Amino acid sequence: MAVLSRLFKVGTIADSLGAYVPAKILQKALGFARLLLLIYLLPKVQFALWGLGMMIFTMAAPLLTWGTQHGLVRYASFYEVQGQLRSFYRRIRFPILAIGVGMTIVALICSGWITRFMIAPKAGSFELAHRQQLWLCWAALANALAMVLYHNALSIIIGMRAYRLVAAVEIVFTVVFTIFVVAGLLVSPTGLTVLVAHLLALLIALAAGLVGLHLSLRDSPSASAPADPQELTSRTIEAGAVESISDTDAIAPLTDLTVGAERLPERPIGRGILLRVLKFGAAALPGVVLWRWASYTSFWLTSKIRGMAEGGDFLAFLSLGQPIIFLADAIWAVIFTHVVKHWESNRRGEAISVLETAYKAVAISMMALTILALAAAPLWIKILPGKYQHGQVLLRGLFMFFQVMIHLALLTILVKIHERPWVIALAALFGIAANVALALLWMPRFGYPPQAAALAGAVGIYVGSGLVTLVYLLTTRTKLHTATYAILAAPPVLLLPPLAAAAIWIVVLLVAGFTPWIFSRQEKQDLSESLRQAAGLFRRGGR
Repeated sequence: MAVLSRLFKVGTIADSLGAYVPAKILQKALGFARLLLLIYLLPKVQFALWGLGMMIFTMAAPLLTWGTQHGLVRYASFYEVQGQLRSFYRRIRFPILAIGVGMTIVALICSGWITRFMIAPKAGSFELAHRQQLWLCWAALANALAMVLYHNALSIIIGMRAYRLVAAVEIVFTVVFTIFVVAGLLVSPTGLTVLVAHLLALLIALAAGLVGLHLSLRDSPSASAPADPQELTSRTIEAGAVESISDTDAIAPLTDLTVGAERLPERPIGRGILLRVLKFGAAALPGVVLWRWASYTSFWLTSKIRGMAEGGDFLAFLSLGQPIIFLADAIWAVIFTHVVKHWESNRRGEAISVLETAYKAVAISMMALTILALAAAPLWIKILPGKYQHGQVLLRGLFMFFQVMIHLALLTILVKIHERPWVIALAALFGIAANVALALLWMPRFGYPPQAAALAGAVGIYVGSGLVTLVYLLTTRTKLHTATYAILAAPPVLLLPPLAAAAIWIVVLLVAGFTPWIFSRQEKQDLSESLRQAAGLFRRGGR
């Protein structure tokens, strides 16, 4: 019983991060080990098929319930404060389930078209029969439905700030998926096996999440008793603290959720709440789907045009580069909460200053780590089977792509606090268009076409999304330091030979540390203080 009460405990930001961040690190460590198992146990063609299935369910999931995950995080906090969380959950659960099931049926009816577009090669023979490709698509769509229901359940728990419970459920999923994958691949080493293992793990984690959610709603005093309205804004901000900044969901003004000081008895929630959640989610949906597509565009083009074997090469290195962007996302999520606090407290100049200082620090640090990883590639590349090691030439393009994604957090945060989510979708659309155009132009001219696809992804996103970023900053007259623009332009440094890139970035680090050209004296003091506070935060969270 003591374990359960601790699991459902709602604590401070320090408590939440102390429980959640280590769990995320454990998840990523297990995920990395699982990735290596897949690379070793799956033939390249089957590894690429798993990647295409993953691409389908990753993009389909938010579409099946029209982005309700993002609305649930937002309004769970709101209705908890009003003491209406149980009513909110009872009102929302079955309509969302019905929407998800209905949309999945539509997707299954269209599965033949989805299979031809997403999986079947552009030309040439393919050793997997169309019916088997169709099974792969069906498994991916089943994963999409299970995934969206799983994330919707977690979204309500996150809205309640029960991060220990979220961490426990996510660890259950990670461990079960890893066990099922190993067992399944020993019997049948195929991409379909991995998709089925993923589906079963999602269903088990969904069941665990729903049990935890029901127990939390039963035992939480604030689920049916109005809470202090002063907690509302902080709860909403904390709910967003664990959302990856790359999940480009719209953030509506936190101030419009403020409730009066009078405490009202719990009352039923009107039917309009479903429309409210759907409306909020729909605002986030285009950006979410387009950016997920942008992450896979070059891999998809490689698989379609060059075949599954070269697609497997691309997916392996695309996946290996994830830890750096994961680290950046975790940092951006915490920074975002602080920026929102300043912005919604009518300290907007201070909010931009905090964002700009943090952006420069994160971008410079992540670039240094990336250059180090690129320079050390001949050593760590040996963890891969010999049949993959020729793919090392993909790293420059892929690492530049990840750096561009990290730098785009500046635009993402700005448009979120300005409440203009359509800009996020526009940046993704321009980036995807440039990526596709460059890939089709360059791939026939390279001896190893996946290298061209990787470069096209990096340069395409850099040029297309960078153009939208520049236009947005100029048209909104956002005042940024000259050094900020210089750092925004820096990702192409990664296209240079590693030693040249390292030399340039050592100079940048020296300039940042010993001159006021990148960081002013006040900015350096603020960064030092923030680092001290962060260290204290994690120490307190761990106790």
